[in-house]
Amino acid sequence: MRHGALTTLLHNMPNRFANQKLIKQLERRLPATGIVRISPEIDFYDAVLDHRKSMFKVILLERRYLIDRHGNKINAITTGRVRESLEDFGGLIANVNFKGAMACICRKIEAGQCDRVHILPAGKNTIKHELFTVEGAGTLIANNFQEDFCQVRTDEEVAIVYRILEMYKRSGFLKPRTKAYLKKNRNRFYVTAIDGIVVGCVEQKIIDEQTVELGAQPPSGSAVRPAGVRSGEPSGIPAAAGPESGCEDVFQHR
Repeated sequence: MRHGALTTLLHNMPNRFANQKLIKQLERRLPATGIVRISPEIDFYDAVLDHRKSMFKVILLERRYLIDRHGNKINAITTGRVRESLEDFGGLIANVNFKGAMACICRKIEAGQCDRVHILPAGKNTIKHELFTVEGAGTLIANNFQEDFCQVRTDEEVAIVYRILEMYKRSGFLKPRTKAYLKKNRNRFYVTAIDGIVVGCVEQKIIDEQTVELGAQPPSGSAVRPAGVRSGEPSGIPAAAGPESGCEDVFQHR
């Protein structure tokens, strides 16, 4: 906890016996934190955002973080970008039930009454992961964060990229890349950093005019068999990428 900071936990849990036991446990574990119950008749988000005239950070525990229309997590976003999406139904913010609160959050931040709002999925260690890990656990809404996109240069940045790729490799999303490969090709890797903390990376693939991207080809019933593939074995290469198309090379990226 920041030295001298005043923290308050606001909730709208029913005042049942089981919940009273939980609240007493929270009071013992968080003696310096005020615990306030919001009546269900009051709009919870309005009550939280108007609890104090000025607040440094607001953390909202929701069912999930913010997602875009494709279901991907939004790591950080400005109020301007939020407002742009609110004008377009089905836009960037796909959490329909949360859209009403977004306008209130934007007003609070833009008025200078709150620095940052974190929207996190409720769960064990969520707040700790959001504040103290590279990938975070939820979505940051703010106008005072610095976002940079730059080429990987140092060994330290190579190590960070390796850790990020290892995390996703275990999930089965990425083709493995060794540390030796990263060091040799570091000039092809770029990182996105928010407030100096690397949160993502990308590898630049150089594709010349004589190379066709497999994923960009339309489905085809026939296929071209590369050397080494026996007749009857599927090659996965559409006929449109065959020699007659003028393509000298074919790649399928992951």
